[in-house]
Amino acid sequence: MKLDRYADWPSRLNAYLAAVQKKIPEEGLDYGTFDCVVFVADAIVEMTGEDLFHARGKYKTKIGAARMLKRLGGMEGALASVLGPNVPAAMAAHGDIVMLDGACGICMGRNSLYLSDGGFSYIPTLKAECGFHV
Repeated sequence: MKLDRYADWPSRLNAYLAAVQKKIPEEGLDYGTFDCVVFVADAIVEMTGEDLFHARGKYKTKIGAARMLKRLGGMEGALASVLGPNVPAAMAAHGDIVMLDGACGICMGRNSLYLSDGGFSYIPTLKAECGFHV
């Protein structure tokens, strides 16, 4: 399912990422309120106005997140259930969602952003297992 992005989605995404960059050191990561799933779900809201994350606030721990993801077929199944089938990482474009080692991030072109305790981890997009068009 390809979503319609706002005309100014790149500037909206950049503003969101700048706010996240400030937030992580101050508040840290927190399952259910600010983890990789919430990170990409909020990025999608910023780019499209669509909130596809229906499990918001329904888990609070790593175990709770794992249980939720298991019911949805893992991270890949969860992403596919709202964004449609995955594509090879090489086909992911700026603003698309990518997945690596069970975590999701945002494709920024050659590199993708994933959350880490200290801020963002920049990892080459081609290392992602797959992507999902937004």
